[in-house]
This record gives sequence, structure tokens and C-alpha cells, in this order.
Amino acid sequence: MMPTPVPFEAHIAHLDGNALVVVRGEIDMETFLAFRTVLEQARAETPHLMIDMSEVTFCSSSGLGALLFAVNRVGETGSVTIRRPHPAVLRLLEITGVTGQFTIDVDEPLPAPAA
Repeated sequence: MMPTPVPFEAHIAHLDGNALVVVRGEIDMETFLAFRTVLEQARAETPHLMIDMSEVTFCSSSGLGALLFAVNRVGETGSVTIRRPHPAVLRLLEITGVTGQFTIDVDEPLPAPAA
């Protein structure tokens, strides 16, 4: 029996006064625009994006495009940190050779963000 897929969800929480984009489920052709919209909303709050991708079970090239779009939007004065990426996401970043575009934080546990 196949496991039930986790439904896509992306929202902004706040952690130590910073915007934290919390994402879960699959980022694919059907969900990447919603993901990109949440990234844009977070970028409007701060040029330093933190994205918790620990519960993202799949990320397509469309999702990768949304991440790279975010990097371009924050420019040289901002940053994009991917916190605790799911192994599938980390593998995508490594295979495509874009890990240098992000700060990747694989070990730091996240405190509970304020909603």
C-alpha cells in the first residue's frame, strides 16, 4: 500500500522577528505558483528569506525555479536560507548544482515559530 501524499501547504510564520516560509507536501506544476506567491509575500517583509523545507517530499524543476526566482528577487543585499531540507530536496539542489545559491542549514532544529 502506498502512503497517502502530504497535501501541499505554504505559509509565513515568524521566528525571532523574521519571516519563515514553512512548506510541506509536494512542490510541482500544480503548486509551484502558490509556493512562489508565498515566497514573494515573505520577501516583501524581509530581504533575508528562511524557508523550512523539512516536510517537502518532492520538488520538481518548477519548484526549483521558484527558489531561484526568490534568490534573484532578494538580490545581493538579501539571502535565501533553506532550513532542514528533506533529503529529496537536498538531492535536487545537489544534482542541479545550485547549492551555492542558497545557505543550506541541515542540522539546526527549528524552534516553534509564532503564527
